[in-house]
Amino acid sequence: MVRTLNDIKTQITQRYVAEMAAIGEVVDAANWSAVSIERCIIFIFAFCSFVVENLMDVTKKEISDTIAQKNPHTKNWYKNTVLAYLHGFVVDAKTLQYNLVGVSDAAIEAASIIKYCAVNDGTESLNVKIAKETSGVLEPLTPSELAGLQDYMEDDQLGQKDAGVYINFINDDADELRLSYDVYVNPSVIDTTGVHIVSGAKTVQVAINSFLKSLEFNGVFAPQNLEVSILETVEGVQLMKLRLCQVRAAGASVWNTVDVQYLPNSGYLKFINTNDLQLNYLPN
Repeated sequence: MVRTLNDIKTQITQRYVAEMAAIGEVVDAANWSAVSIERCIIFIFAFCSFVVENLMDVTKKEISDTIAQKNPHTKNWYKNTVLAYLHGFVVDAKTLQYNLVGVSDAAIEAASIIKYCAVNDGTESLNVKIAKETSGVLEPLTPSELAGLQDYMEDDQLGQKDAGVYINFINDDADELRLSYDVYVNPSVIDTTGVHIVSGAKTVQVAINSFLKSLEFNGVFAPQNLEVSILETVEGVQLMKLRLCQVRAAGASVWNTVDVQYLPNSGYLKFINTNDLQLNYLPN
């Protein structure tokens, strides 16, 4: 862990005092003025050490990340390989790379359809959850797009996966979320319809939608974390009481109650219907 600047200054000062004491010189660092030569020299050396340690820490992280991403046929490698898929382009069987000579950045961006991917071990397969993004909204790939990705990953000549590995692509619509809260508010800030009196926005509803969008793809949803976020960021909200939290995967008919946390089957959550989010505002 990188030392703080104050820690480094303290350690250098202590060493200086100890070294001077060893030759019979008594140094009282507490009485140094703000512009004393000793204090200035120690600060310069401490700051240089602090910068070097931070640079080394950043370099170490970059090296570790590069190794993790390039280590072939790990789960992270599969994730990066899926994200590298370009719809409408062909991988060269010899180089295992796309020939993008003369292709514009805009065309490459348009072909990079897979924006989210998570890879997990399944019982008999590698589960690869995927999603694209349209106008800021996560959604599944079309059948044509999925077929292109499957061909890209499973072509034996391209070697994009290990022999004998079965990939189960999870390309589903969002898991549906139902939430119901009693929201206790300061009536001078938020009225009983949920409208912020100054801004005119339904700030709690906006914050809940922003929280869901900010969740890491294939990340765990916990109602308690949502409540903490609302209480910390939305002006006028003083208490929240969860009345209902239910989820169901795409195509499922049964709703499941979330007591603590939930890992979306599709990798992401969404309010599908307008009545999926019920907020009852009460003056506190």
